[in-house]
Formats: sequence, C-alpha cells, structure tokens
Amino acid sequence: MKRTILLTIAMLCLFVPSGYAQKKRTPTRRTTPAPKTQPVVDTKQEAMMVADQIKILSRFVYTYGKVINGIEVSEDQAKRTRLSPELIEKNRQIKSGVVNGIAGLKGGIDKLDEAFKKNPKLQIQYINLTGVSEAILRARDLAANNQFDEAGRSLLTSIERLTSILLDIK
Repeated sequence: MKRTILLTIAMLCLFVPSGYAQKKRTPTRRTTPAPKTQPVVDTKQEAMMVADQIKILSRFVYTYGKVINGIEVSEDQAKRTRLSPELIEKNRQIKSGVVNGIAGLKGGIDKLDEAFKKNPKLQIQYINLTGVSEAILRARDLAANNQFDEAGRSLLTSIERLTSILLDIK
C-alpha cells in the first residue's frame, strides 16, 4: 500500500507539471470601450436651403447693379437738366422697390434661421447666420439713405458669409 501511495504521488508529480506546460496561455487583452456615437443628423436639406439663398442673393446683386446704375444715370441727368415730374416719381419708386427688395431677402434668411434652430448639429452655423441677417439689414438701411455702393458691398458680405456657412455644414 505504501508502494501504491508512493507511486501515485510520483505519477502526480510527473504528470501535473507537464500538463501545465502544454497549456497555452492567451494574453489578456485590454479592450477600450467603443466611443459613443451620436446619431447621424442629416444636414443635406439645410445645405440646399443655404445654396438656394446664395443663388437668390447673387441674382439680386446682379440686377441690383444694373438698376442702381440706371438710378445714378437718371439722377445725374436730373442735376444737369430738369426732368419731368413723372420721371422723378418713377426714379423714386425704383429706389423704394430696391429697398423693399433688400428687405424681402431677409425673409429667406429668417426661414434658414428657423431650420438651423431646430437642428442641434447646426448651432454654430445658426449663430453665424445672425451676421448674414445683420448685413442684409445694413444694406437695406444704406439703400434707403441713397448709399447704394455701400449697400451692394453689404449684400456681397452676406453672400460671403452664407458661402462660409455652406462650407461648414458637413
């Protein structure tokens, strides 16, 4: 019996370490948690709205230059010669139409304002849109005071700012 106990202990000593030696150890990997992804917010519609406003403002500036040129020519003629009251009234109506047209541009920017306010991803662009509104209002006030060149520059500034906003939308 002593012999069997000794033989069992000897066998245990021989087989146990060899069993551990054959077992492969897998290195423990530390996994970093996956970053939390925010839901994708589609800004394609807002980008299209900005592009449309850029087109509208660009067309307006194109015609604005022609109309203002006509107003300046007629005012120059009025200084040299006496114009009929009908032509003076027509010139005044054209100036008023220009001022109202600039004020109408603000309506499109207000629609953008509402769309940007609803989209949490566009909050920075929403803040930048305020500068566009201010440039249009400044252009309206300048045109009302017969400062047409400065009003045109202010309209160009609004186009530049809208273009920057469009580039920021991703």
